[in-house]
Amino acid sequence: MWDIENVIPSKNSNLVDGLLDFAGKRGNVSIAMAVGNWAENSIRHIAQTLSEKGFELFHMPQSNIADKKKKNSADFLIQGIFEAHEL
Repeated sequence: MWDIENVIPSKNSNLVDGLLDFAGKRGNVSIAMAVGNWAENSIRHIAQTLSEKGFELFHMPQSNIADKKKKNSADFLIQGIFEAHEL
């Protein structure tokens, strides 16, 4: 699970391949997810790459970044997914 807005790879970065290689050496990657506001220009370029690499993309629009609850909405979603998995 990746909150893409916390770590944004550049257009020519090998970060995605490196991340998948690293995770693959530790076991099978059965689910890869990335969360972000895919309408944002700063991350729009990476969406196609992630999709091609098998990531499920979750869109979290943020209409007012000054609103702390909305700013952390991706973090809350990620936390909820991990907590549900533990049940």
